[in-house]
Amino acid sequence: MTWGEVRDFVSLSLKGDNSNADPKPIHLKMAIMEIETLCEPREYRAQYTGAETDVFRLLPPLDVDEEANEYLKMPDIPAALGDDDPVPIDPGLEPAVIYMVASFFSHKSRDYYEAKAKRIIDIFVSNERPESQFR
Repeated sequence: MTWGEVRDFVSLSLKGDNSNADPKPIHLKMAIMEIETLCEPREYRAQYTGAETDVFRLLPPLDVDEEANEYLKMPDIPAALGDDDPVPIDPGLEPAVIYMVASFFSHKSRDYYEAKAKRIIDIFVSNERPESQFR
C-alpha cells in the first residue's frame, strides 16, 4: 500500500466527520509508533548492542536474568513522503495504519477507529507472528 492510498482511505473514512483532514507523514510515523506499542512488527525489530540511536523501545529478554538484546526501531518516515512511496509496515498491519491515522482526525468516531485498529493488530498478532516472537 502506498502513502497516497492511505491518505485516500482516511479521507473516505472521514467523510461526514472531518472533511478538512490532511494527513501528513508525521501522522504516519505516529500511527506506526502506536502500532509498535501494541505489537512488535518484524521489520522494526533489531539486535540491540547499546550503540543504536534509533531505539523506540527495548524488548524484554525471554529470561529475566538476561539483558535486553532486541529493540524496536523508530519508524524512518521522511518529512517529504510522496503519494507513490510505500508504507513501511507489514501488509497485515496496513489497515491498522489507516484506522489509526483516521482516529487522529476524527471528531465523532475516534474511539471507533482506534478499536478497529486494535482489533486488526490483535488478529495480526494471533495469526502472523512466528511462535518464537511471542513473549
